[in-house]
Amino acid sequence: MKWNLEQEQYLVDNYGKIKTKDIIKQLQKSATNIHTKANRLGLEYKPKESKGIRLGTYTKAQQRKAKVNETKELIDNTLQRLGV
Repeated sequence: MKWNLEQEQYLVDNYGKIKTKDIIKQLQKSATNIHTKANRLGLEYKPKESKGIRLGTYTKAQQRKAKVNETKELIDNTLQRLGV
C-alpha cells in the first residue's frame, strides 16, 4: 500500500517520539512498513532511557562484531606504523 503525503508527514512528526504501536494504529501499517519508510526518509529511532540504562542496546552478536572490527583497526594501525 502506497504512502500519501499526510502519512509521511505524520511519520516524520512522530517517529521516535511516540510508541510505534500508536503509529501503527494511526496509519494502519505494519511495524516493518513503518520502520522501512522511516529509514528511507532518514529518520532515526532514538530509544528512551530508563534509570540510566539505554533501552534497545546492542545484541551480543553486534557487540562481538564491533569488538572484532575495533581489534582489526588496531592491528591495521599498528602494522601501518611499523611499515609492514
